[in-house]
Amino acid sequence: MEQIALQAERRNQVGKRVRQLRREGRVPGVLYGAGKDALNLHFAQSELDSVLRLAGRTHIITLQIQPDGGEQPALVREVEINAVRRNVTHIDLLRLVMDEKITTETGIVLVGKPPVGCYVVKDLNSVMIECLPNDMIGEIEVDVSKLAAAGDHIRIRDLDFPPGVTVLADEEETLAHAVEFGREAAEPKAEGVIAGEVPTVAEARSPAG
Repeated sequence: MEQIALQAERRNQVGKRVRQLRREGRVPGVLYGAGKDALNLHFAQSELDSVLRLAGRTHIITLQIQPDGGEQPALVREVEINAVRRNVTHIDLLRLVMDEKITTETGIVLVGKPPVGCYVVKDLNSVMIECLPNDMIGEIEVDVSKLAAAGDHIRIRDLDFPPGVTVLADEEETLAHAVEFGREAAEPKAEGVIAGEVPTVAEARSPAG
């Protein structure tokens, strides 16, 4: 999996003192995990925004910690967003040990065409997995063309996950199912509805406007 570099600097500012960092265009954060003490860091807002767009929560970030902190692979765990300005105000990162397994999420992306006369309800947006950091997958495709008719389901057990990836979910859990047009009122509320042809992977990855 591609690794993405991010410059980081150690910080002494905590509590209300981090406001000055934010005024200077810096974002405070914490690196924790792997049995080591938490490390307070800060990042350039513009660079962090760019890295988050590329990495999300499923790609390894190589922190280049200054001064003299060397490089540390990490994974985004929590991101705090200002409700008004929509900018990142704080970030938590998990320190990775490359030969130790982690628990993380992988996204579900629908591809293919649904059955004629049907639309597809997406029941899950992601599933939890366990794997080594280098075995992480950002998303897994669900081919809805395998649904033959209304009422058909695709379940977790129907997917082929790469070697080294263990799914931490009920294999009978439904990922997506087909519904006949005109039966919307009978359907329970779901996480997403795809009508007609499912968007391509490229379209699904495009950021919202």
